[in-house]
Amino acid sequence: MKNIKILTIFLSFAILSSCQKVIEVKIDQGTTQLSVDGEVTDQFGPYTIMLTKTQNYFNNNPALGLKGAIVIINDSDGIVDTLKEVSDGKYQTNKLLGKIGNKYNLYIKSAEFGEYTAQTEIRRAFKFDTIYSKYEEDDFSLQKKMQYNVRYSYTDNKGIGDAVRVKVSINDTLQNKPRDLEFHSDENVDGNQIKDVRANRDALKVNYKVTIRLLSITHDYFQFLTELEKQINNGGLFSNPPANVRTNIINKDPNGRKATGYFSGASIKIKDVVVTK
Repeated sequence: MKNIKILTIFLSFAILSSCQKVIEVKIDQGTTQLSVDGEVTDQFGPYTIMLTKTQNYFNNNPALGLKGAIVIINDSDGIVDTLKEVSDGKYQTNKLLGKIGNKYNLYIKSAEFGEYTAQTEIRRAFKFDTIYSKYEEDDFSLQKKMQYNVRYSYTDNKGIGDAVRVKVSINDTLQNKPRDLEFHSDENVDGNQIKDVRANRDALKVNYKVTIRLLSITHDYFQFLTELEKQINNGGLFSNPPANVRTNIINKDPNGRKATGYFSGASIKIKDVVVTK
């Protein structure tokens, strides 16, 4: 009986093993596109435009910079600035000075991808009211432990259509993980003060320096960030199919390759604080 049981198990394993089949899945590599990331602000330059090439989903190597492109920005004051390539894919302005109320046109010409244009503007700034540190309960956790936080307040401009992006640096290091993407429109707070917003995700320590930048951005850039955030958080078993995020980078050839990314403008208000007991 013992031998029969062993033989039965062996035959069952052999049958199951013989049913296995290796299936090779061919994944469409897709078309390489131009990716653009850059902005003009009302702070002193130089301003940077990053040009890279998109790559396959499973390629974990850093994106390749696009070398040898012609990159020009002109503004509504008539200033024309041909950017200098300071490293592979990194282009910087020479004389442009961003100003609230001005519009900016970006022109890119590449032997590999063709010609692209984009437009943006620098909108009016928000009023940055206060920034302070506080020892308090952790309102991000159910444990309610005590910790140091930094909070800030600002006032929205009257008139619907404003939007803000918040960038936080701790000890001069920009908090730049997907969870740190912070932006809001004034749809429900028009003209009001937004009070005591917590700046930090994790607990702070005494003598930490926290710098907050309030960027007044265009409504279209706000929509770009909204779509980007949805794609970043679109994970899990029941996630939606990936969708293209909007861009303001337009190929001058209607039949040419589309681009990704965004060319933005912003006015910026900056305040910092050192955490104290």
